[in-house]
Amino acid sequence: GDHHAYGPEGVRFYTRHKAVMQRWPDSIARGPEFAFPQMK
Repeated sequence: GDHHAYGPEGVRFYTRHKAVMQRWPDSIARGPEFAFPQMK
């Protein structure tokens, strides 16, 4: 064809945008947990 396999044009042709959707583990549903270092 009239497209080049190398360079930016080839990257644009061979690259597909993807979105990854994944369920979070149930432990995340409890909310955020923070741990801060404490000096004793």
